Amino acid sequence: MGKKFTLAEVRYSVCTRWGEDWAEREFDEEYAPVFDSIAQFLRANSSVKFDIRCYTDSRGSDSANLILSQNRANSWFSRLVSRGVDSSQIRAIGYGESAPVTIWMKDSTYYKDQPKNVEARPVVLTEQYINSFRETDKKRFEMLHQFNRREELVVTSIEE
Repeated sequence: MGKKFTLAEVRYSVCTRWGEDWAEREFDEEYAPVFDSIAQFLRANSSVKFDIRCYTDSRGSDSANLILSQNRANSWFSRLVSRGVDSSQIRAIGYGESAPVTIWMKDSTYYKDQPKNVEARPVVLTEQYINSFRETDKKRFEMLHQFNRREELVVTSIEE
């Protein structure tokens, strides 16, 4: 219970017109194998219930990010159900920017997970922390936003 699996990064189609509803965008089809392998895993573990949790970075308004993350979670849900996953096994939840990720840092190197053989300190990727690099280190600024944009599969219950 509570075990998290960070899902493979899936990119979304880019809007090409001003005013296009970017929150409704679907996944690029090149990611079909990602959905296929996750669906296979879920079908093989049918006694386990999961949440699909989607998060955004902190750019945009809180309400727009909540809508965006829920739409992304719904897209994951639809794609997995269309691949034979029982809809009662998964729940789609969008968290927007409300739960910044914690990563690990040693010197100027960041780690997604706590390294085993390296003394690193945890860093919560708050909007304030990330924005401190906006003018001084654009590459780091973008990378840290990318860490916050994530999808997770979380075990919520195991039925006997």
